[in-house]
Amino acid sequence: MDNASKEEKVDWVKGVKTALKTLVACFVVIMFSLTFIFVLFPKFSLKINNTLGLDKVKELNYQMIYKRTDKITDLYNVILFEAELGKTSKELEYIDEIIKRDDYVDFCKTMDKASFESSKDKQMIPYLVNVNGYLTSRKIVCLYELNVNGIETYVYRQTATGKFAEYSFATYVDLVCDDETLTDAQKREKLSFIINIVDTSGKTHKELLNKRIDDINNRLNIEDSEEGKISLQYALTRIYRARYCVYEALGNEAEKLVNKAAYETAKTKLNEMINL
Repeated sequence: MDNASKEEKVDWVKGVKTALKTLVACFVVIMFSLTFIFVLFPKFSLKINNTLGLDKVKELNYQMIYKRTDKITDLYNVILFEAELGKTSKELEYIDEIIKRDDYVDFCKTMDKASFESSKDKQMIPYLVNVNGYLTSRKIVCLYELNVNGIETYVYRQTATGKFAEYSFATYVDLVCDDETLTDAQKREKLSFIINIVDTSGKTHKELLNKRIDDINNRLNIEDSEEGKISLQYALTRIYRARYCVYEALGNEAEKLVNKAAYETAKTKLNEMINL
């Protein structure tokens, strides 16, 4: 090989090394810049991550924003994103955190009001105007998916508070009935247990549900707001539907027919309210 060829080869190697060093330097600069943006401007970095589809980074962004602001709205965003990712344990962790906050009740009222005012479709009221109901349902879903012991007792106690039966009880029943991993016998066992469970109060779940139904009917007679009436009627519809599903699965024909008729009546009234 002559000297000219050797010099060309040396120059080519030097050129490759220089190019590689440049690429590495650019990569370091880019990563440093992204880290800088991520740490100092997490909300802006969310836009970048949304564009790139970086779910893990987006998740960290949401968490970092909440840790920095401690705002309940940012915590709610974390919950929604964990649910979107299917990270059940993290979603449950943040749901438990949000419901313990002192500003939780006011947050739910504000969100419900904003949702009602922003929605012109009355059919969406039962689904939009109850943040607490949504989070209650999501907690039941998380507990069920994680196979947490004592979920039935938790559902019972939710009903015993005089609230949430339309979300806790009805959601649990839906999960059991739709669970393809369970045999019909296993479903009957779970549904029989949840409807007949007795706590220290000495009342069965069925009795507590009857009381909740009476409370809803009484509130319907005095509720003035349109969204309030629709939400209450929806609650009534969900409870009757869930009880109908329970007794149908258990083969209790008498209770099945009673609750089926009540469900159809409640559903008709709900449709009438929505279509006014």
